[in-house]
Formats: sequence, structure tokens, C-alpha cells
Amino acid sequence: MQLQLSREPRLVGPDGTVHVLAPLDGALLAWLAIEGPTPRARLADLLWPGKDEPGARNSLRQRLFQLHRRLEVALVEGSATLALARGVAHDLEEADSVLGEASVEGLPPGEFTQWLALQRARRHSRLRTALAELADMAEAAHDWNDAVMHARELISLDPLSEDAHRRLMRLHYLSGDRAAALLAFDACERMLKDEVGAAPSDETLALLRTLEAAGSSAALPVAVARTPVALKRPPRLVGRGAAWDTLLTSWQSGRVAVITGEGGMGKSRLLADFTRARSGDTAGLVVCGARPGDERVPYASFSRLLRALPAEIVQAAPASARRELARLLPEWGEPSRAAAGEPDEERRVRLFNAAAAVLGGGMDRGPGLIFDDLHFIDAASLELLGYVIGARPHHWILATRRAEAPPALQAWLGELGASEQVDVVALLPLASQEVAELVDSLELPGTGAVETATQLWQHSGGNPLLVLELVKAAWLPDGPERRAVGVNLQRLVGDRIARLSPLAVRLARCAAIAAPDFSIRLAAQVLGVRSIELADAYAELEAAQVLADDAFVHDLIHDAARASVPLPVARELHAEVARHLEGQACEPARIAHHWERARCWPEAGRAFRAAARRSGDLGRAHEQGTLLADAARCFELGQCVNEQFESVIERASVLCDQMLFQPARAALEQAKGLARPGEQALRVMSAQAELLNLSCELDAAVELAEQGLPAARRAGREDLELRFAVSAATALAELRRAPDAVALLQPYAALAQRQTDPSQRWLYWHSLGLCLDYAGRLKESLPAWEASCEIAAAHERDDLRWQSFSCMAATWSKLGQLRKAIDLYATAEQLARDVEAGAPRQWMMTAMRAHRLRDLGDLAAALPLLDEALQVFTREQMPVECASVEHRLAQLYQQLGQPERAMRLLSVERPNLPPGLRTMRQVHRADVAGDMGHDGLPMLREALLQLPDPDDIYHRMATLFATRWVPAEEGEALAIDLARWAHARERLGLALAAHVRAASCALSRDAADRAAPHAEAALSLADEYRPDSFYFPELWLVAARVAGALGRPDLAERHVADAMRWIRETCRVPAPFRTSFLERNPVNSALVLLDSERGRRRPRAAAPDTA
Repeated sequence: MQLQLSREPRLVGPDGTVHVLAPLDGALLAWLAIEGPTPRARLADLLWPGKDEPGARNSLRQRLFQLHRRLEVALVEGSATLALARGVAHDLEEADSVLGEASVEGLPPGEFTQWLALQRARRHSRLRTALAELADMAEAAHDWNDAVMHARELISLDPLSEDAHRRLMRLHYLSGDRAAALLAFDACERMLKDEVGAAPSDETLALLRTLEAAGSSAALPVAVARTPVALKRPPRLVGRGAAWDTLLTSWQSGRVAVITGEGGMGKSRLLADFTRARSGDTAGLVVCGARPGDERVPYASFSRLLRALPAEIVQAAPASARRELARLLPEWGEPSRAAAGEPDEERRVRLFNAAAAVLGGGMDRGPGLIFDDLHFIDAASLELLGYVIGARPHHWILATRRAEAPPALQAWLGELGASEQVDVVALLPLASQEVAELVDSLELPGTGAVETATQLWQHSGGNPLLVLELVKAAWLPDGPERRAVGVNLQRLVGDRIARLSPLAVRLARCAAIAAPDFSIRLAAQVLGVRSIELADAYAELEAAQVLADDAFVHDLIHDAARASVPLPVARELHAEVARHLEGQACEPARIAHHWERARCWPEAGRAFRAAARRSGDLGRAHEQGTLLADAARCFELGQCVNEQFESVIERASVLCDQMLFQPARAALEQAKGLARPGEQALRVMSAQAELLNLSCELDAAVELAEQGLPAARRAGREDLELRFAVSAATALAELRRAPDAVALLQPYAALAQRQTDPSQRWLYWHSLGLCLDYAGRLKESLPAWEASCEIAAAHERDDLRWQSFSCMAATWSKLGQLRKAIDLYATAEQLARDVEAGAPRQWMMTAMRAHRLRDLGDLAAALPLLDEALQVFTREQMPVECASVEHRLAQLYQQLGQPERAMRLLSVERPNLPPGLRTMRQVHRADVAGDMGHDGLPMLREALLQLPDPDDIYHRMATLFATRWVPAEEGEALAIDLARWAHARERLGLALAAHVRAASCALSRDAADRAAPHAEAALSLADEYRPDSFYFPELWLVAARVAGALGRPDLAERHVADAMRWIRETCRVPAPFRTSFLERNPVNSALVLLDSERGRRRPRAAAPDTA
């Protein structure tokens, strides 16, 4: 048996049968093949670094068992120490690589990945040494063809090696091909600019000067006349002095520069020369650009920029930022996971902040960043680029064709141009005398006459690229006479390609159709030839200055080459290219483009759907919806009705998630027209019910879901029946018909348990928990939450589990079990961080935990958490969450004896809040106004009228606050009714607070006998429960006063002692607020006074613990 581990891992059996191995199995076997026998525990830790020791050992045991069962042969043997089984051979002894050159996706992160990189590097080094020796031997023998071949192999092995590029330059020069040597320098310079972000070294530039000083070499036997080097790269930059000066000033002042001009004006040449001149000015220089085809792939352009970053900047970036950006660049490691249901905006914010962190860090001021051909940028990259430039505005240079920019880019450029921090550098056509200067600089015989330059200027309009193309056309052996001719660029390039050999013409057409995914490998497959057979054809295209480094020398040349391909040929080529790219892990959006151009509609539709999934994974919901519309259109053209339906209904779901209700309705109407009776029609109904829920058309949602329930039941579709039940119950709960919602959902427990999709089972128990909670059946909701947690844990769905823990914590809070709630919130926060659920969601839970910490007396811990939560929600522009945190902070400041700070928070206007939150904001303002000595009662009464429903929790919380300020008779009645209501709904913390207020109001009416049972009830509840949004020592203050009124001073003293012990020992207070906490908190000041009056022999209220 032979293991093939140098490329894609596979096993070749004795009979020649080939078994492809999974990446993880390949990793295990490659380690044993190279490192030899290894302890089992060491292997388990290496391959499963994220698990604890028992979990890792179990995973290894299961992996070996499954491998043996699938292959029916043992590849690994041993117990405590594992090794390759006897008789198993492998190919890694002399191989040039290990597990191929693919990315490490699917392989264990951490130590194994580092080991694999080291193994690959060692083998590459060995191969480089061998190739260099072969090239040296061929050079010594003056076998230039063989020497050049080995030099090209060195570049293929290590494209970023400047030494390899310089070797090729030297060999071309020594072989007498000076032009090829200069082209090799151009390729080297472009590589350093695009991939490394650096300028050529002094050694390379010295070699270039030798080439430029050398005379023209003798003609070589190539298929076409060689283009003069001066035409390939004019020796001087003509007519751009003012632009250079503006660019230099902008760069030196750290501003953003935008170079604009139509195609061929020399933007890229200006950038190249400026980059070479300024390469030592910053901590690094990153040069890249957008390319044709980027517009179809979200983040394609920005991903290219990130790949161009120097390694030291990437390594200096925070690990969390690298994980986030690994969603775009898999080679950066294991990407972060988006939580289920996480809004696209949260994912977008995390991605944007990560990009800003990477580009702004790693060096003192970050690298200089130059971005060319901005007009090809995709919409997602444009948004990200704008964000990053706003966060890091220094040393940016952008170049674009303004007239060809899409509307979004036009608008953004307009905003940039209006900024005082941006310089716009407009490149205009050359004047007549500048064209003459350019032609003179070429030093070509017969081109320097004034009349020739005038003709060139007239026919080119001063476009530098067209000037050079016209001159180049005159130099072709069978071209027009050596004078300017009135033809356009497309015609010139078409004529130039037509003069090439047949294979070179085919190669040029293939490249034109395949760009930007063109490669020699692709061309060989599409054209049906071996790669080596394309060498001469490629050399022709390089010499004709059509291609360089697998790309067209200019996108205008690409446009002209593409236009030269006859339409029937283009369609066939598009289909061939698409077939090749499907096996190359290419971006599906580009594959879809090729199938669409080939008019292969079903294939195009499937590729567009794959592209939509990719956009969804990146949080680009807008592009996802557009791509699904493209898929539906292609399926319609291909008469694939079922696939069209699937695309349309998926698009409706995406639009719903974006809250784009009108287009979602339109999509569902289209789906309804396509749906077959039965299952598809039911799916449309279910989606419509969910849409009605989201758009708060709750009555209509209930009606439609109730229609769908029996229809799904008749069709035998239990999954759809469950979805209808959840939709109806959700709407009923929001309509304050929670008992009806519970009655509807509870019978579906067995059906939910039969669902194979764990997320369906989780959704049922999660929804039931919410409905029971809304119905006031709090203890009954706990088993539902626990069931949802167990389902999520069993399937390792932490993205669901944290949501269950968070909701369960809220239920325990309502039950008065605040300590348990705090622990659950902390667990939920940790799980949310692990799945990177997004900062806003994490801070929602943190704010709730801080709220409960405050109620338990840990004010020192709660204050900074609430402060930071408010900053996060303010930054993320989340007004509802801001209001919630402000209310909790206001109560905290009241307890600290700082009502003025509380009022400042509540004075911020928050329009368009939900009714309950709007009412509570007014209640809090009234309560704080009372603490400040103002009359807040009218405001409080107005707030109570806003939510008159006595079963509304916001109404009930408002009545608790009202009991402080309304007349005692009214307050007692409100408190007694609230206590009764809270007991009936298991809100025992709220019941405790209501009993305290009932006792206080009764005592104010000199009715100590009526106050006593309420005080006793509150004290009894306090043994197990704690109140919500209520200052706990008020319990002991009221109980002490009741005991005193009943003639029980000893009991009163015990209550005061308990209160003071809590204030001194349990409560933690931020140091700056110690005095106001004791003296300006009305409950504390009253307790301190009582404590003093009881004649206790100790200092007045020792300071509480501080943070």
C-alpha cells in the first residue's frame, strides 16, 4: 500500500484502487510519516488543540476507528504510541511538498500548522537549491534556453523572490535579448509593488542601469518584431510635473490624494514612478488595485489589498482582528463564526473594525497605501475602504477613471473631493508640445519631426497610451507607413493580435475571456494543449506587449482584445472557462458570469445561488438578494421552474431579514405564482406569516398561520406545521395573548421532538419558553429554557446556547433569583464571545448583568459596565438600548445619592422609543425629580395613563415607583394590588418590593397594624428572593419603623443593624461617591440617623467597601 502525501492525500491499494483521504487524516498520516512513532496523547493534543485531554483522545480514537472502517485496512498501529503500520509506504522521502500547496483550511490550527509550514519551507529550500545549481551549470555551458527555463521554474516556485527575478533578467541579457531582460525587470518591479509593497533593491536597479545603457541586441528569431523598449516603458514622465508636485505635497502633509483621468492618461505610470521615489518614506508601502470582474465578488478588491500587506503588519494585528478578516482571507487562519440570527450590520461592523485595526496598527503610523483602478472596485470593498480611510486618513493615494465610476463610487468621490483633507489630482490629455516631447524621448528614428508629433496629437487627442500605440503600430513590419494613422485603440490592438501565430491568437482570446482568472493552467485545459506548448505563444504576446505576468498590460488592451473575439467563439470560451473554474475553488460569482455569457442558464443559476450563499456568509445581504434575483432570472430563462421558485423564496427571506418588507412582499407574490399546490404553496404561506410577524401585522400573522396549520397537517409536513405554530404563537404573545400562545404551542412538544433539524427543535422550546414567560408562568418556562439549552449543547451550537442562557437569566430575574441570573448572564456572555456574536449583543447581556449587580449592592462593579455599555450603544447608534442603559444608570446614581447625574442622563431626548420604554423614561424622570425636591407627581400620573392595561409589566413597574409619591391612601391600595398581582405571576422579587411599599404607606396613615403583615411578608420573602429595580435596605428601614411603632424597639434595632451591616459589608461603592451614598441617599441617611438615635457606641457609619 502506498500513501501519497506530497499532494492531495490519498491511498493507493495493491490493486491500484485510489482512496481520497480527508485533510485531517492526511495531517495525521503525514506527521507519522515524517516524525515517526508518536505518543497517542501528543497526537491528540496536536490534532485537536481546542479540546481538553479526554475530548482530544476520544476524537483521535473515533478518527482512527472511522479511517479503519472506511478503508478496511489498518494504516496506523500501536496503543500508547502510534506509528504507520508495517507495509505502508509513502512518498514524502524525496517530495518537494507536504499535503500540496493548498491552504491550511480543514487542518488543525496552531502547532500542526506551524510544523507543516516549516516542512514545506524546508522542501522548497531544497528544490530552490537544486534549480539554482542547474541554472548555474547551464549558464556556464552557455545553454541559455536551459538556463532561462530553470530560472523561470525558480520564479514559479517562489514568485516573491527578487533574486530569482534578477537571475532571469541577467540570463536574458547575456543571451542577447535585452528587451526580454527589461520585461523581466518590469515583471519584477510589478511583483514587488503589487505583492510585497516595496521597490527594487539597489542590486536590481544597478542591473537595470546596465540594461538601459546597453545597445540594442541583434534581432532574435521570434514570431513578431520586437517592440522597442522605449515604447514599452517611455524613459521620461512627460506633462505630469504639476500632478507630481501636488501628489508630493499631499503625501508629505499626510493627506488623501485622488488621481483621476480617463483611460490611458498615465495614472498607473505616475503611481509607479511616485512609489519608487517614495518607497522609503513610511513604515511600508502597499500598492495594489481593483481589477475587472471585482464588481461581481463582495470584498474582492479589499481582499487584494489585505493580501499585499507586509507580514510584520499582519502579525502585529490583534488576533481577534485576524480571525475576523479570515472570513475574507482563509489563509489567515480559522475565521470567526457569525452567531445564528446575528444582524448583518453587526457582522459588518466587526469586519470593518478589524480591517481598520490591521491597517492602522503594526507600525507607528501604518503603511503608505496606494490603490489603483478604483473604478473596478466592488460595492462591499468601497464601503470598507471609505470606513478605513475615515479611521486612518494619512498616506492614501487612490486612482480612478471618474467618468467610468459606478454611481456609488461617484457619490463617494464627490464627498471626498469636498473634504479639506483630500487633494484631487486630475490628469488631462497632453498638449501638442507635450506629445512632441514624449515622442522625442523615445529616440526612435523618423518619429521626432514636428509634423509627425502634430499628427499623433490630432489622432490621439493627447491620450499618452494611444500615442504610444500609434507609434507602435508604425513599427510593425507589415503595419501602416511610419506616420500617425486615424484608427482607434481597439482597431490597433486587434490588428496587432491578428499578426501573431494562430496559437498566440487563441491564447490572447482565451485570456481576454477568462480575465481576471486567466492562468497558463486554465489556458492549457481550455485550449486542449500542454502548458509547455504555450510557451512560444505566450512569449509572442509578451513581446507584442499584450500580456505580462498572466494579465493584460492595461485594461484598455484587455477591452480591445475581448472585443476582437467573435460572439459564437466567446460563448464557447466562456463555457470552457466556467468548467475549469468550477474545479478550482474560484469565486462562484465569476463562474456565474461565465455561464451567463455562455447562455448556459441552469448552470448560471446554480452558480449565482452559490455566490448568494457566499455573500450571505460575509454579511452582505444586499448583494445576496441581488444574486438570488440573478439566479431566478437565469432559471427562468432555462425553464427551471423549481429552481426559480427556490431562488425567489430564498430572496424573500433575505429581504425579510433586512426589514425590506415591500420588496419581500413582492418576492413572495412572485413565489406564490411559481409555487406548485401542496408543499411549495405551504412554504410561501409560512414565509408570509413570518413576514407579517416581523412587520408587526400581528393579527394578520395569526390569521394566516392558523390557516396554514391544518393545511400543513393534511400535507403531512410536520416541519411546516411547527413553523406555522411558532409564527402564530409569537404573534399571539406580542398581542398580549400569551395564554393562547402557550395553549397553541404546548401540544407540539412531541412533534418538535421528531424534527431531524436541531435548530427546529431548539426554536420550539425557545419559543415556548418565551410564551410561558410572557404568560406569567415563570417557573414553567424554566424546563423549556433548559430543553433548548440541552439541544444546543448536544449539537455544539453555542450560537444558540447563549441565547437560551440569556433568556433563562431574564426569567430567573423576574423570579427574584438575582444571583442565579447573574451567573447565567455571565455564562451567556462568555459563549457569545466565543462565537463572536458581535459587541452590541454581548453588551446587551453585560448591561443586564450590571443591572442585577446593582440590585445586589455591587455598585462599584455595575457603574463601569453600564458606562461602557452606553458608550458602545451610542457608537453603534442604538437608541433603544441607550435608553435602557440610561434608566439603569439613573437608578444607580440615585442610590449613590447623585440625582443630578441621573437627571442629566434622562434629559437626553430619545424619540421613537417603544411605548413601554417611553413610559418608564417618564417615570424615572418623575422619580428623580422627587429626589431633587421637585413635584414629579403630575408627570408620574401622565405616565400611568399612557399604559392603562393593568396586566402590562411596564404599567405595574410604574405603579411601584408611584407608591413613593402619591398620597398614602392611594399608595397603599396600589401596593397591595401590585403585591397580589406579582404573587399570582411568580414575580416574588417584585412582590417583596410591593409589600415594603404597602407597609410604608400604611405606616404613614398611622396604621401599624395593617403595615405589620406586609413587613413580615417582605422579610420572609427576603430569605430567598431579591427585588428588581428597588433599593434593598428600604426593606429594613420600613421594618424598623413598623417595629418601633408597635413598641418593639429591640426588633427595630435588629433591623437597623442588619441594614447597616449590608451597607458597610455587602455593598460595594465607588470611592468618589462614598459620602453622597451615605448622606444623600434618602434611605441610607434615614438609617444612619436611626442608628445614631439608638445610642450605638461606634463611629457613625463606617465607610462601605470601595472599588
